[in-house]
Amino acid sequence: MLASPPMAYVGRISYGAYLWHWPLIVFTSYLWGVLTDELRTVLVLASLGLGAMSYHLIETPVRRIDVRVHKERLYAMFAGQTVILLLLAAFLAYQSQQEDSLADQNLQKIKNEIGNFHDEWDDCWNKMGPDEYCQIGAKGDGPIGYIAWGDSMANSAYDAFDGYGKATGQRGFLATAAACAPLPDISREYVGADICIDFNQGVLDYLKDAPPMEVILLSRWTYYGEGYDDQRSNTPNEAPMVDRQGNILPGTNFEIFAPAFEALLDEIGARHKVTIVNLWPVVPYSVPVAMLREEWFGSRTVPITLDAYNARNGRLVDFIAQAGQARDMRVVAPHEVLCASGTCILHDDGVPLYVDQTHLGPAGNAIMRDLLLATDAPDPE
Repeated sequence: MLASPPMAYVGRISYGAYLWHWPLIVFTSYLWGVLTDELRTVLVLASLGLGAMSYHLIETPVRRIDVRVHKERLYAMFAGQTVILLLLAAFLAYQSQQEDSLADQNLQKIKNEIGNFHDEWDDCWNKMGPDEYCQIGAKGDGPIGYIAWGDSMANSAYDAFDGYGKATGQRGFLATAAACAPLPDISREYVGADICIDFNQGVLDYLKDAPPMEVILLSRWTYYGEGYDDQRSNTPNEAPMVDRQGNILPGTNFEIFAPAFEALLDEIGARHKVTIVNLWPVVPYSVPVAMLREEWFGSRTVPITLDAYNARNGRLVDFIAQAGQARDMRVVAPHEVLCASGTCILHDDGVPLYVDQTHLGPAGNAIMRDLLLATDAPDPE
């Protein structure tokens, strides 16, 4: 196989591909900030393509030159190459000194938000019980006044929940599991579905005996209630709901989600005051990476409009709001603030609200905290 013509050809161009691959990686990382699997695939193909060009246009012609006859020609080529490299280095050095420092600072602010999760991000997953939940809010030994419960969206809002507790003088807990909405006895179909169901049952067991407190629910609701495969999909029921044994439940995601969500509200609402954070605008692209592209290339990213948000999410968003309001629960609606102008806000003063396409960064956390503080918080009875 290795001796086959295609593999032999790859071997001939491999040195050129090797020389090209690192500059491509560095340049692409500078432009896009992060290397996705798709970009890595493109870089491999581009390296091979440039290696083939180098082989045919440079390596092979140079090898065919008779050094004894064309010595002066070779010297001239190498001298010209050296001059070009020196001029390029001088140009780059000059350009670096002429850069707009303010523009450079703006770019750095955007870059800093790529994957800028809070410090406790890795430590708050799948904790079971009050002895393990991440503690947030006010310090001290006072009673627990609230618990924030949800999936990775809730984990990304750690700073918002923490700031909310400090501003209201309450100690709190954060209970979070990846791809796991706060729902009883069901989960989105994925490898950890049984872990998700056990985790949620643990939170319910804790709340069953805990003193009355505020329970704040936050998740990527349409990820479960509509069954979208990811943030780019508009096709419902791609990811079905399952029971504890992993059996796919009959019916659409919405038909399964709706009664489970109402049962959750009835169960925890009988003892606690509930705040539901409705769906944050979910973006089909990485917000900080898209902002970098706009800064570098001047290209305009397709905005997220309120109409597009409602077309994709409206049924579930309306259901969640009505389910909470029917039970006199507080419903926080981020989209009503972020998308009030008809186009959803994705950054604040040049700083992206998201660290990727879904999860909140520091700027998004500040808005979330203010939203929680702006509406009347329920007082546990």
